[in-house]
Amino acid sequence: MTEAQTEPMRAAAPPLPEVWWRALRAYSFPASIVPCVVGAAYVLAAHERLSWAFLPLVLVAGVAIHVATNLVNDAGDFARGVDSSGAQGGSGVLTSGWLSGAQVWRGALVALAVAVVFGAPLIAARGWPLAAVGVAGAIGGYAYTGPPLALKYRALGEVLVFLMMGTLMVVGSSYALCGAFPPGVWLASAPVGFLVAAILAANNQRDREDDARHGIRTLAILFGPRGARAVTLVCVGGAYLSPPALALAGVVRWPALLPIVTLPLAWPVLRALVAADGTRPMAPGTVENVAKLHLAFGVAYAVGLGLAAL
Repeated sequence: MTEAQTEPMRAAAPPLPEVWWRALRAYSFPASIVPCVVGAAYVLAAHERLSWAFLPLVLVAGVAIHVATNLVNDAGDFARGVDSSGAQGGSGVLTSGWLSGAQVWRGALVALAVAVVFGAPLIAARGWPLAAVGVAGAIGGYAYTGPPLALKYRALGEVLVFLMMGTLMVVGSSYALCGAFPPGVWLASAPVGFLVAAILAANNQRDREDDARHGIRTLAILFGPRGARAVTLVCVGGAYLSPPALALAGVVRWPALLPIVTLPLAWPVLRALVAADGTRPMAPGTVENVAKLHLAFGVAYAVGLGLAAL
């Protein structure tokens, strides 16, 4: 058998637009759209004046930073050898040879430039606090897997995602839309932060053995199989327990408890997470179902906040 015959067959590359669509990981966009919408809803709930014309700019800038983060993550994981053929993580465009690392890095810079273009009118209107939020978001997105910090590999991924795609995006969106930080918005962002962290926690729980082989440190690896499961369950549980706590504290009104209607979606997710105790693998599709739960919960939370404004 020749050397060429021993090599794995490489899948034919799809059309370039489809390749880039995969690279962007568009299926993950709700993780950045939801916090922006929740930020807008909280502005209404706080009876602040909302500048509706700014909402499309906020959404595009938020998604663009998310895209840049995804691309940096792909390039960083591939360069470290974390993503390889057959790996569950990443978009697959690098492991398939459809794009080079340099192309993905350039794509990240383009996405960041889009965020700057759409964020510039917002910063011009709102001033330096919003600029600080934008810079923090860009730095956080890069530091997730980019050198030298690469916080994902230092067991800080869930914390960073909670702060960046929960707190920062909700708070920053609310400031962009009304020119102020509505009282309580920092605390009101917690349910969104918990669930977006749950997506990463479930992903790390699933990939624990693969990550350990590549020398990556995540909470799932530090805490072991049962500890990894506990981290994910705490994140999901925190999302559902925080709205009642916020309502009791007077931060939100009782309509913000509307996400309770998503519990039927949460139940099978929780069962799958509990079953993945280290002796049994996580059921296929569990991480994706956590992401779907984040979307449903976030929409319900935003609607509830909007109803509280009536």
